[in-house]
Order: sequence, then C-alpha cells, then structure tokens
Amino acid sequence: MSKPSEVVRQIEGLTVFPNGVPGTLRNGQVLLHETWSSNRAGSAGAILSSVDALDTRVIKQYLTETQRAMFSEAVETLRQAHSAWSHGDHAQSISTHCITTIRALLKDYCQDEATPIAVADLPYITDPKLKEDIARDLTSLPRLLADEQWKAATVIAGSVVEAILLAKIEEQHPKAIALAASRGWTSKKTGAVLQPDEWGLELLIQAATHLQIITDTEARACSLAQFYRNTIHPGVARIRNAANEGSAYSAMAAAKTLIVKWKP
Repeated sequence: MSKPSEVVRQIEGLTVFPNGVPGTLRNGQVLLHETWSSNRAGSAGAILSSVDALDTRVIKQYLTETQRAMFSEAVETLRQAHSAWSHGDHAQSISTHCITTIRALLKDYCQDEATPIAVADLPYITDPKLKEDIARDLTSLPRLLADEQWKAATVIAGSVVEAILLAKIEEQHPKAIALAASRGWTSKKTGAVLQPDEWGLELLIQAATHLQIITDTEARACSLAQFYRNTIHPGVARIRNAANEGSAYSAMAAAKTLIVKWKP
C-alpha cells in the first residue's frame, strides 16, 4: 500500500516541473506544468500504480469534497493518456497539470495514515451501532470544517455532545430520575417522569451539571453547542448567521472536551 508522501517523492523525482520547481496550489489552480507524450508512458504508469495503491480512507478523511473531485479528475486524465499511449497512440499528449494536481493535494493536505475511528475512546457508549455512528461523526468533522459546511458540522457536533452526556447520565440513572421528578420534567400527555433519553440536550446539560458529571466550564461549552444547534432546527426563530464558522468550531470544541475528559 502506498503512502501519500511516497507518491509525492516519486512525482518529485520525475522531470515534471520546469526548472525543478514543484507545482503548488494557488486559488485552486496548479501552477508550473509542461507537456508529456508517449515517451513518458512508463513514468505515467508508475504514478498510476502508486496512486491506485493509496489507502482510500486517507483520501476520504483529509480531502474535502471539492478536493476529492479535483484529485479524481486529475487521476482519470493521466489514466486516459496512459491508456492511449499503451495502445500505440503516439500523437496523444497531456499537460502535466494533472500530475502536479495529484502531487499538490497529497503533499499539502494528506497525512500518511488515516486517523483510526475513535471507537476505543467511547467505552461508555454501550450500544455498538451507536458507538460506531458517533465515531464516524467524529471522523467526519475535520472534513466538514475544511469544506466550510458549517451547518452540518454544528449539528453533528451537537449530536455527539448529546449522545455522550446521555451515556454518562445513564450511569447514574436512579439519581437522574430523582432529579427529573424533583424538577417536574414530566410528559405533557401522561404526566410520567421523562426518561433521560427523552430530555433533549438542554436538560441533559442541566442534569449533568447538577450530578457533577461535568464542570460549570464544560457546561457552558455544551450550552453554546446546544444554542447554535437550536437556532438551526426547522421552525425555530433563526438568529442572523446562526450556522457559521464560529458555531461549528464551538460545537466541535464541546464534543472534543467531553471525549478527552473520559478518554481511557
């Protein structure tokens, strides 16, 4: 299996760049390229073999949706040219723009290893499927932030906060139910005391603070995530620019604070 740094070194070892200067990304465009023809079929094939051997999880984790589209287009351009050369089309030539794009995306954005899904960091989540879902959400957050998908990142991070608080409160279930009863957290239809999984994030934060599961500082971070998430929900009066970079990073910070707090 290839690593991004290995592919980068391989490309940089070829005469791809004018005056030996590597191409770089600027405003989404790759600079400094030349032309390859059929006499470079061997080099093109070697690059393709290495790219095809990359761990796809690395590409999915570190490149945004837009960057992945650029990467795929560049690889396909090189692949089509290599196929033409392999079938004797010596008139075919391509700009090495596609090769410098591959190099720049791998060098500037990708690490050599995909970050493992943080299932091991969530031992207090007893439902295996829920644990995998939360871990998958956590893994997706850096990509959403890089792609400036502020609304999605805010909602997902808020849901992670809610799931973690619920799991920790369930560890003190009798105390939690007693607290709900004392505060009148009951069903409007039946009058029965609401179970923790019926509380919602706001009440979970209140209960976690009262039961000393989280500190006041952690509660404020969680409340900020809850506030921003609520302003996004349909039917809620929206605050100007509710889902923005600040809301996304604030919600993610709250989620990461809780994960680190109980990390094994």
